Amino acid sequence: MSPRKRGETEGSPASSSIVGVILMSELVYESKATYDGVTKIVTIGFIVLCGSLGVLLSPIIQEPVLILLPYLILIAVVVILFLYAPLGFLLTDSGLVIKRPVGSIKIPYSEIVEAHYRPGEWAWWRLRLWGSGGFLGFFSLCWDKKHGRHRVHITNRHNLVVVKTCGRETFMISPVNPEEFVERLNRACQIVKTLNERFHRQNLTNKLVFNCVNHSQNSSCY
Repeated sequence: MSPRKRGETEGSPASSSIVGVILMSELVYESKATYDGVTKIVTIGFIVLCGSLGVLLSPIIQEPVLILLPYLILIAVVVILFLYAPLGFLLTDSGLVIKRPVGSIKIPYSEIVEAHYRPGEWAWWRLRLWGSGGFLGFFSLCWDKKHGRHRVHITNRHNLVVVKTCGRETFMISPVNPEEFVERLNRACQIVKTLNERFHRQNLTNKLVFNCVNHSQNSSCY
């Protein structure tokens, strides 16, 4: 164990910060996004449909250029969906990250209120603003009666984890080994909460001491 620096006591902000860094580094964890049966069927079926589109349209459309147009549109749609599809879920030393090829989403631990493994809460009937309903997963901004507005980033419905934030925003993710993932996530949030409370109390104490010393010095001048 490294020696404690002069003026650094157990429970001080410096020592608490060191302990927090050590604990948080132990909780770093990565989970890949795996596909369930529905996602696999929808993804493969969509790719097969796109591949056979030219054969289906050739008897109707004689112009090669017009046949290429639907292909180009479908390719653009596939590329856009791929860029925003979830690739994995990562617990870093500062927050939960939903990994995507473009624009990964980071949620600080300090903003997470609770996280639960909810395998039975998947609902097919929900309003979806945009995104995918099965191709490369389920990812979109949604609304349903139970969760209200929420963001879905799921590739496996059986691994559904619900994460609620202090901003009243709900995220649905699907890490592998969801129970272990939730346990690590809640533990990380608790560590951050404890450290923040210690820092807050220490800052209040320092301000109080400073005010008392400052008041004593001012009083001695009279």
